[in-house]
Amino acid sequence: MNLYVRKHARRLTALGLTAALLCGAPPQSAQAQFIVNDPLHMGVHISNFATQLKEWYDTVQNFGVIQDARNIAGVANTIHTQVKDLTGNIKDLTSAGLDLQKQIQSDLKKVQGLANLKLSNPVELYAQVAGLLQGAA
Repeated sequence: MNLYVRKHARRLTALGLTAALLCGAPPQSAQAQFIVNDPLHMGVHISNFATQLKEWYDTVQNFGVIQDARNIAGVANTIHTQVKDLTGNIKDLTSAGLDLQKQIQSDLKKVQGLANLKLSNPVELYAQVAGLLQGAA
């Protein structure tokens, strides 16, 4: 064997023996630590916790505000749709009212035309004048 291989073989053997000895060694007994009461340190932790709690509370409140805003936006959208529908209905009613007014005016013109036609008939005209004269007497 060459010299390089022998060196590494010795190192590996030494490492293996050391590991075997450490694994076979009995564990040390555990020693309890004393509880240290440090009011200043506890105060800092409580203060940090209170700050985090306030931030969490504000975050939850913001989520509530966002939810309320979404609800309001939904209601506003519904109202907008209903107003749009009402505007369409009013437009239709206004158009129908104008059409009815035009029809009434047309019918009145026809009636007036018939009355004028009756007056243009000499016999009818004479009868109306006679009726007026008899009513005046």
